[in-house]
Amino acid sequence: MDYYTIHEAARTLNMSVQEVYGLIRKGRLKAKKVGNYTFVAKTEIERLQKPQEKQR
Repeated sequence: MDYYTIHEAARTLNMSVQEVYGLIRKGRLKAKKVGNYTFVAKTEIERLQKPQEKQR
């Protein structure tokens, strides 16, 4: 599985680092902490990039 750093995730999602941390805090983006580093799985980034289907 591929992982992104917070900075790479922010660049890929076209948002700030603070916004990415906010999504993690709110539970909308899953991340893994390894020592002092935080990583986000590529699948999580792809999940956020997909357009949300409208519910009826």
